[in-house]
Amino acid sequence: MKVKTSVLVSGLSGSSGDVTAFSWKGRQAVRTRVIPANPNSESQQVVRGALTRLVACFKPLAAGVKTFLDTLGNERQMSGFNVYVGDNFSAERSDHMHPVMPTNRHCDPVVGLAAATGSGAGEIDLTWTPTGWTTDDVPVILYRKKNAEGDEYETPWTSYDPGAVDMTAGAITIEDLDSDTDYAIALFPHDQSASAYGGGMVKHATSLA
Repeated sequence: MKVKTSVLVSGLSGSSGDVTAFSWKGRQAVRTRVIPANPNSESQQVVRGALTRLVACFKPLAAGVKTFLDTLGNERQMSGFNVYVGDNFSAERSDHMHPVMPTNRHCDPVVGLAAATGSGAGEIDLTWTPTGWTTDDVPVILYRKKNAEGDEYETPWTSYDPGAVDMTAGAITIEDLDSDTDYAIALFPHDQSASAYGGGMVKHATSLA
């Protein structure tokens, strides 16, 4: 089939009946209309679930974090949201835990992060390697808990105020959590002097009953 333009028709696009018209390398072309299959397979559900959770987790992030993600996005010619989703998708898909902030050239990443049950009810202890940090560098701490079925971290991130603790301390106790509950804890450093955030890590821990 050939498609010819005229004074009345300068171009065709879209579908009609069983035919789809489109432009390819500056030329009009047509093909048989194809309706994509959507079997909603198990693998598709996993992908969609991960994307849904990433969108929910992105929304409550602090404005400063989103602004810095936009900075990283400008360097890659994409939005900060796309940086967040792209860099965290694999981790969220595999085990429902992602570190939030990707490693970047603007600020050193956190290393040596570990999480363990605290000494009191509803507490989790965090430790990390403090080498190389100054008192101007503070930890950004986020946590999310598993759903009622206990099989994945459905809730979005909640921010935890580190108070006077900075990165040189190498340790902090997160308090006032739900007792006997599984949490994913993400931590990444904030270089306040440079308005930059370093790459993060995420760990799992269960609060004490």
